Amino acid sequence: MYANPDGKGAYRDEHRVVFGEKLPLPEPFGLELDTSVFLKP
Repeated sequence: MYANPDGKGAYRDEHRVVFGEKLPLPEPFGLELDTSVFLKP
């Protein structure tokens, strides 16, 4: 989950994916976090 805090104790939005899928992170990151690398073999 990525949550976009507003700096006042609330979140503007949330982004959720199923564990093992890619989670897009908006700017300033601008990338996709591949959560499959966190799965145990």
